[in-house]
Amino acid sequence: MHNPSNEGFPTGSRIRPRSSSAPYSTLASPACKAKGRVSPLPPKARLTAGAPYSQLSQRHLDASDTTFVVHSAIQKLAKSNPAVFDRWKSHMVASRELYADLAGALGERHPDLPDQTRHRQAAWSVLPNAAETKVFVGANTRALRHMIATRAYPAADPETRRLFVKVFEIMRRVSPVLMHGMKVVALEDGTRGVESACPEL
Repeated sequence: MHNPSNEGFPTGSRIRPRSSSAPYSTLASPACKAKGRVSPLPPKARLTAGAPYSQLSQRHLDASDTTFVVHSAIQKLAKSNPAVFDRWKSHMVASRELYADLAGALGERHPDLPDQTRHRQAAWSVLPNAAETKVFVGANTRALRHMIATRAYPAADPETRRLFVKVFEIMRRVSPVLMHGMKVVALEDGTRGVESACPEL
C-alpha cells in the first residue's frame, strides 16, 4: 500500500505511521459517558508494580539509521498542508544527519572509548521525540489487568489504547478466565476500547 509519509525521504529511510486520534471527549462509549467517566487520564508517565520495563539503550544504540514515527495528526498534513509536512520530514532527516556528525566528531575527540557509548548518548540529544525505540514489558496477571483497564480505557491515549485492546484480545483468547469482567466496546470515533466491570481503576 502506498504511504505518502515516505515520499521525499532518501532511499533507505523508514517512516512508520501512527494510528488515528480524536479528542478525548468523543472517545467514550455510551456506557462510559453514562458513568461520567470521559475525562482523560493524568498526563504523566506511570510505572505499574509487577510489570518490569526494558527499553533499548540510547548509550549502545547506533541511531544513524533510526526510524521515525509519524503522528496521526501530522500524517493529515500530507494532504492539508504539504509544505509544512515536507518541512517536518526535512527536519527528521536533518536531525539524523546531525546525530551522525556529532557522534563522529565526539568519537574523534575521545578515541579512548572504543564502544562510543558516551558519544552516542550525547549525540542522541538532537533526535526528536519521533525517533522510534523498542520497549519490552513483562507483567503478572494483576498488573496486566490493571494496565489493560487503564491503557485501553476509552479516555486513554488513542495509540496506547489500540495497543492494549490487542493485548486484551490476545489474553482473552489464551486465558479467558483471567480477563473475566472485561470487554471490548465500540467508541464514537470508530475505534475501540476496553471496559471493565471490576474496579481496576
